[in-house]
Amino acid sequence: MSTSCGNPETETDALMLQKPGNIIIRHAVYCKDCFFPLISIKFRRSLDPSVNPLPDGPRRKGLKAGGNLLLGLSGGLGSTVLLDLVYQTYFSMHDPPIEDVTGKPRGGKDHPRNASVWPKGAVCYVETCSAFPGARDRTEEIRAVVAKHDRLDFIPLRLEDAFSSAWWNAVGGKPASKELGMDITNEELILSSVSSSQDTDTPISRLQRYISSLPTHTAIPTAIQTLTRLLLLHTAMSRGSSHLLLGTSLTSLSIALISSISQGGGFVVREEAQEEWTPRLSVRKENGHENGAIRIIRPLRDIGMKECAMWAWWRGLVIVGREKFQGGKQSIGPLTKEFIVGLERDYPSTVSTIARTCAKLAPKKGTGDAHELPLHVVCACWSATLQHPHLLASRKAMPNSLVKHAFSESDDSIEPAPQYLSLQPKKNTVLVSHGRPPWYGEDGKRTCDAYVVAVSGGSGSGKTHVARQIVQSLGSIPTVIILSQDSFYKYHTAEELELAHANKLDFDHPDAIDMPMFASCLADLKACKQSNIPVYSFAEHQRLAETKYLYGATIIITEGIMALQDPALRELYDLKVFVQCDTDLMLARRLQRDVKERGRSVEGILDQYLRFVKPSYDNFVRPTATYADIIVPGSNNAVAIDLISAHIRRQLEERANQFRQKLAIPHLYFTSGSRASTPESRLDDLDLKILPQTPQLEGIFTILRSRTTTKQDFVFFVDRLSTLLVENALQYLPYAPKAVTTPVGAVSHGQKLDAKNICGVSILLQRRAPPTSFVLVGDSTTANGTTSNSGGWGNGFCGSQLTGNIASVTSGTACINTAQNGATTGTFVSNGFWNISLNAIRGEIAKARRTLVTIQFGHNDQKIAPPESMAANLTSMVQQIRAIGGEPVLVTSLTRRSFNADGTVADTLGPWADATLLVAQQQNIHVLDLHKVSVAYVKAIGPDAAHRLNRLPDDNTHLNVNGTTVFGRMVADLLSVSFPGQLPLVQNAPLSYNNSHGIPSF
Repeated sequence: MSTSCGNPETETDALMLQKPGNIIIRHAVYCKDCFFPLISIKFRRSLDPSVNPLPDGPRRKGLKAGGNLLLGLSGGLGSTVLLDLVYQTYFSMHDPPIEDVTGKPRGGKDHPRNASVWPKGAVCYVETCSAFPGARDRTEEIRAVVAKHDRLDFIPLRLEDAFSSAWWNAVGGKPASKELGMDITNEELILSSVSSSQDTDTPISRLQRYISSLPTHTAIPTAIQTLTRLLLLHTAMSRGSSHLLLGTSLTSLSIALISSISQGGGFVVREEAQEEWTPRLSVRKENGHENGAIRIIRPLRDIGMKECAMWAWWRGLVIVGREKFQGGKQSIGPLTKEFIVGLERDYPSTVSTIARTCAKLAPKKGTGDAHELPLHVVCACWSATLQHPHLLASRKAMPNSLVKHAFSESDDSIEPAPQYLSLQPKKNTVLVSHGRPPWYGEDGKRTCDAYVVAVSGGSGSGKTHVARQIVQSLGSIPTVIILSQDSFYKYHTAEELELAHANKLDFDHPDAIDMPMFASCLADLKACKQSNIPVYSFAEHQRLAETKYLYGATIIITEGIMALQDPALRELYDLKVFVQCDTDLMLARRLQRDVKERGRSVEGILDQYLRFVKPSYDNFVRPTATYADIIVPGSNNAVAIDLISAHIRRQLEERANQFRQKLAIPHLYFTSGSRASTPESRLDDLDLKILPQTPQLEGIFTILRSRTTTKQDFVFFVDRLSTLLVENALQYLPYAPKAVTTPVGAVSHGQKLDAKNICGVSILLQRRAPPTSFVLVGDSTTANGTTSNSGGWGNGFCGSQLTGNIASVTSGTACINTAQNGATTGTFVSNGFWNISLNAIRGEIAKARRTLVTIQFGHNDQKIAPPESMAANLTSMVQQIRAIGGEPVLVTSLTRRSFNADGTVADTLGPWADATLLVAQQQNIHVLDLHKVSVAYVKAIGPDAAHRLNRLPDDNTHLNVNGTTVFGRMVADLLSVSFPGQLPLVQNAPLSYNNSHGIPSF
C-alpha cells in the first residue's frame, strides 16, 4: 500500500478510498500510516540541513552538537505543530518516536534525540494582549501546553518588555532613549520627536504610546510582529542559542510573500523562504556553540495549513490560537490570508508554487551572496536593536559583500557605518539604459540589426578589459551586451570530466567550443530576438542546466580566444578587433586569474599552458589576426579604444531611424501612394493608427507637457498612456469567433486570438462577485421541525441546530429555511407557503445577492400523488423562481433509513427521485442527487449507525441533531461539486470525508 500512497494507481485508488483513515491532500491520497512519516520527513528535510552549517564553511554531514534551542510559540496552528514535531523528534524520552517511512521506529544511538543536537531547549511565548484593548492574557494557557513537554523550559514574555529597561539589562542590551515619528510633506521626509522616555513611564505606557503614534491602523499588526521578533531574537542571544525555530507554514509563507509585495515593500527572500543568519561576534564556547551566529529557521516551510490541521487533529493537540487585531480598517495581511487560504482549499498546487518560487529566488549555496544580510529599515523604538553589544560588535565583522547597508543609532559616539559596494566580475554583462531607438521603420518592419563587435586575442591578453573599456567609452549608448565565448564550451562526458579535473583536457582547441550554438545565439541577438545563453562552471568544468535570458541589444560585444576562428561567426560581425599582447604577460595574467577566480593550482595552470594554451595560440588564435579590422597593441591602449568607440558611434548615427516627427506631420515627409495632396491620404498610405482624442487623453497630454508636473505624476501618467496605447493596439491582432457554453446552458459569443504564440497578456479586473444567499424549499426532511430534537437537513445546513463544535455550513451567509412539515408540492402552494418562499427570494435579490433556491419534495407526494404530478409542480416552481431572478437547484428526496430483511436499504422514493432528475434535465438547471448519495451512505454504515440518526427510535424519516449535521454537510458537498469555487460554504474535511467513504461520524 505504501507504493501507491501519494500517487495511487487506478486499481489501488478505489481500494484506498474505501478504507478508513485515508487523507486527501493536494490531490494525492495518503493512508494514515504513511501520512505521519510524510510530514516528519518534510520537517526533517527542512530542518536537518540547517542545524549545523557554518556561516563561512562547508556543511557538516549529519547532526552534531551545537548551541541551545529556542522555539518561538505563538499558540497558533503552525507553532503548536512545530512544538510537537521538535519535541517528539529531538527531546522526548517517554513516548515512542515517530516511525519513519519504512515503518521501523527511529530509536537507538542513531536517533536524533540521542545525538545531542541541542543541550537545552526552551519555548518562548510573547503575550501581546497589551496591544489589543479588551484582549485576554493567554500566558497560562500556553504554559499548560508547554508543561506537557517536560524537557523544554518555558520563557514567558510580554510585548511591553521591548520597552523595559529591566528586560534589556537581563539580555545585555539597552532600550531606546527616544521614539521618532515619520511624516512626508512636500516630497520631503521629516523626522520629528513624538515623545521622549520619562522616569515615570511604564513599559505598557510606552508601548501604547508607540502604537498610537503609528500613522495607520493597518500598520499595527506589522509593528507587533516586528516587536515580537525583536524579543525572540535577543532572548535567543542571551541564552546562547544556536537556532531559533518559528512555526511559519507553507501557507503563511505565501501570505507573507504576497502581503509584502502588495504593500510595495519587496520581500527578503532568504529571510523568509529559507533560513536567516544573524551575526553575533562573541562565541559562547561554554555552551558548545562554535558558530557565533543564530540560525532563524522555519522547518514547516514545506508543510501547508491542511497538513498541519490534519496532524493536530490526529495527534489531539491543543490549539490556543493567536490574538487578532480587530480595530479600524483591516490590514493587507488578513485580506491576503483570506485569499491564500481560499487558494489552498481549491487550488493547493498554486500555494506551494508561490512558496517554491520564493525559495528559488533565494541566493544559492556557494555564491557570493549566500551569507549576505537582508536590509532592514528600522524606525521608532528600534534603535534598541542596534545597541545590543553583540550586534554593535558584529558591524565590524560584516562580510564585504554587504551592499550599502547603513545603520542609524541614537548614540553619537558611534561612528557612521561604512558603505560597502561589491562588484563581482562577470563576463556576460547586460548594461541597460532607457531610450533605445526602435529597430523598425515607419512601415512597422525591421530596418537594421544590432551592431556586433568581436574582440579576440590570446588567453590573458585583456579581451574582457578591452570590451569593458569600449562600453565605458561609449557612455550613454543604451543597451550594450558583452557576450563571452567561454559560455559555449561543450557539455563534457564522465571521461572528459575526469581529464578536465586532472588538467589534461584541451579547452583551447576550436573543437572544445560549441560553435554552431554560439553562432545561432549571436544571430538571434543580432536580429533583435531573444536568446538563452548557456552557463558554464569553471569550478565544475561543466555546462550547467540553467541558461541566461538576453534580449533587446543595440550593441553586442563578443569576446573569446576563438571569436574570429569560425567563418559563420565572422559573417555576423560588423567590426572585428584583435588584442595583441606579449606571451609572458599573458601567462602572468592567466596565473593570477585562474588562481584567484577559479581556484586552481599553479602547477596545473603551468602544465595546461605548456601542453595546450601556448600551442593553441600559435596554431589557431594568432593566425586569426589577419581577419581583424583593428589590431589593438596592449589592453590599455587608450587611442585604440577611442578609435573603436568613435567608429561605433558613427555607425549608430547612420543606422538611427528617428521618425516620430515624420509621423506627426507626414504630409511634409512622405509621398502618398495615391498621389493625393491631403495629409489624411498619406496617413492611410502609412497604415498609421491614432488613439481616439478623448477628454482623458487630452488631460494626460496636458499634465505631461506641464512644467509644474512632479516626477511621480509624470511617471504615473506615462504608464497610463502606455496602457491605453497597448490596449488599443490589441484590437488589430488577428481574432477568430468563439462560442462558449456556460454550466447553465447559456451560449456566450466572443473572440479568441488566432495566433500560435502570445508575447503579452492584459488582465482586466472583474467586478467582485455579489454575496450569496440560500432559500430552502421542501417538506419535513428539509424543514426546521417543531421540537428541539427534530427536523430535516436544513437545520445542519443553515446552522440552527448543530452537534459538538462543528461549524455551520453557511456561517456568515444568509440562509432562509421556508420548508414545511407535511407539505407536498401541491399543498405547499395551496396553503400559501410558496408565496412566503417567493417573498423571501425577492427580499434577498433586492439586497443585490445571488440567491440559490433548493427544492426537495417527494416524501409526502409519494403517499398521495404520482411522480408525473410532482414533476409538473416542480416545473412550475422552477419557472417562477427564474422569472424573479433566483437560481433554482432541485434536490432529490433524502432516503428513509429503513432496511429489508436481507440488510439492503428499502427504496420507496426511487420513482419520485427520477422525476426530479427529469425536470432538472428538461429545465437545464443544477440538481443534487441527495437520494442516491444518502442511500449509498446509509447502506455503508448499516442499520445500527443509521438508526442513531433518527429523531425518535421508530422514526426513519426525520432527523435528530446528529442527522441534520451529517446530511446538511452532504448537501453542502454536493453544492460544492455543482458550483466549484463559487459558494461561501464552510469546509469540514473530516465530516465530508466520512460521508463520502461511508464512515459513521456519530
